[in-house]
Amino acid sequence: MNLPVFENMGVPLNRTQRNAIVDFHQLLYEGEIAIKPVDRCFCGAINFRLLSRCDRFELPFGTKICRDCGLISQTIQLHPDSMPIFYERIYWPLVIGKNVSESPVDAFVTKPKNDETTSYVLKCVESLKKQVSIFEVGCGAGIRIDRLKTELTNLGFEVKAFGCDYSPDALMQAQHKGIEAVQGGFREISKFGKADILILSHVFEHLPNLTLALEQINNLLHNDSLLYIEVPGVVDLENKSEYGFNYQVYCVLAHTYNFSLQTLCNVMSRGGFRLVKGDEYVRSIFVKGKSKQICLSAYKEIIEALEIAYKKQSALDAKRNRPVVKYLRNVAKALLGRLSI
Repeated sequence: MNLPVFENMGVPLNRTQRNAIVDFHQLLYEGEIAIKPVDRCFCGAINFRLLSRCDRFELPFGTKICRDCGLISQTIQLHPDSMPIFYERIYWPLVIGKNVSESPVDAFVTKPKNDETTSYVLKCVESLKKQVSIFEVGCGAGIRIDRLKTELTNLGFEVKAFGCDYSPDALMQAQHKGIEAVQGGFREISKFGKADILILSHVFEHLPNLTLALEQINNLLHNDSLLYIEVPGVVDLENKSEYGFNYQVYCVLAHTYNFSLQTLCNVMSRGGFRLVKGDEYVRSIFVKGKSKQICLSAYKEIIEALEIAYKKQSALDAKRNRPVVKYLRNVAKALLGRLSI
C-alpha cells in the first residue's frame, strides 16, 4: 500500500475551535501573527518528500520529510515572534476545544504514557546532588513538574521547582501547586539560574528555531544536568490509537517538527548532547557531551512506519464505516440526545 499525501481535515470542529480559527485568521490578516516558508532542513538539505498539505484542522501547515536525514518539517511555520500571542490566545482553545477558563486542570498537560508509573527521568537521578532545581519550559498547569517534585522529595531531595508558559491561565494553576512560574519561554525562565533537571515535555516539536533552542537549552544546564525531552514520536504512530493511527490527525500547525528517536538524537548531537536513555514513544534523557551515537538517516524507517500506521488507519476506517456499525452509532447518538433533554 503506497503512502498517500494527506490533505483532508482530520478532526471535526466544535464552536470554540471554529472561533479560534477565525481569530487566528484575523491575527494573520492584521499582521500580529506572521508565517514563513521552510525551504531547508535543519541538516542543511533541500531534498524533501511531501507528506501532507494541511494539518488536522485543515489549516495550510503541511509537512515534508527530508530524504537525507528523515527529519519532518512543516512546509510553512509560524514566525518565532508570533509564538507568544499564538500560545496565549489561539493554541489551547484550538487544541482542546474549550476556552481556558472552562477547562479542567489536566487539560493543560500531555498525560504520561500508560506504563509510566513513575517519572521517566527518575531512573537517572542518582548522580544528582541532594539540592535539586527542576525547570520545566512549557509547564502548562504544572502537573508533570509537580509530580517529579513530589517523587524527588520522597527520595530525600530538597527540591525547588520553576516553570514557564505563555498561557496566564495555565500558569495560575501551576502557581497554586507551589511552582514558581513565569510567563514566557527560555529567556524568562533563565532568571532563576540553571537547572539540575530540565523538562521539555511536548515542547521541543513546537520550537521554530532549533539552533537557537539548542543554545538556550545549553545555557539553562550545568555540565552534569539531566535534560528530559518528550515528543509524540512519529515511528510510534502505529501504536497511537488516540490519533486513530492517522497521520493527518497527528499533525497540528503548532508542531514545527515531527521526530523519531533517531532524528531527535541527530538534532541534539549538533547541540553537544548525547542520549542516555530513550524509546520511540518518544521519551528521552540527554546530558551534555559528545554523542556516541552516529547520526543516521531515519528516512526509510519513518516511511515504513507511516505505511504500517496507514494500513491500520484504513482497517479502522473500514470497520467504522460498516453499515451495522454506523446504524448502531446513530442510534446511540439519538438516545444520548434524548437523555440530555
